Amino acid sequence: MEDLAREHRNGIFTRPSRASDKNRRRMSFLAAQRRVDLPNRLRPSCQQNGDHSYKSMYGRLSYDLPAATITGGFGSPGQGRFIHPTQRRALTPHEAARLQFFPDWFKFSGVATRTALAEMIGNAVPMRLSYVFCLELLV
Repeated sequence: MEDLAREHRNGIFTRPSRASDKNRRRMSFLAAQRRVDLPNRLRPSCQQNGDHSYKSMYGRLSYDLPAATITGGFGSPGQGRFIHPTQRRALTPHEAARLQFFPDWFKFSGVATRTALAEMIGNAVPMRLSYVFCLELLV
């Protein structure tokens, strides 16, 4: 998805969601420190104790590591590891769709809202995974 970082942002499919001021500061910290995981002290107060199991929340993707599971919450850093690997923003729907193995030619026509688009992408079973399951059933 590295080539999509330069994509023109002209609609709900190619534009990232707007981040809150706090989330922009979190994204800036991760980029400046070249980290993928946000330290507890910068998380919301409910996650600042060391006992939480939400390490990927407010996390940044890395081009060198496998991507996290894409869910319908990919537009919000607080819902998973959905911060772009090199830019200070959340993933765009196009980037999330690519991570779900939707081909670039696939049209999400008829989807009018960002929420509906995110749910469609996040709830999809990746096509390559479906292919592998089908092969197993045929054997």
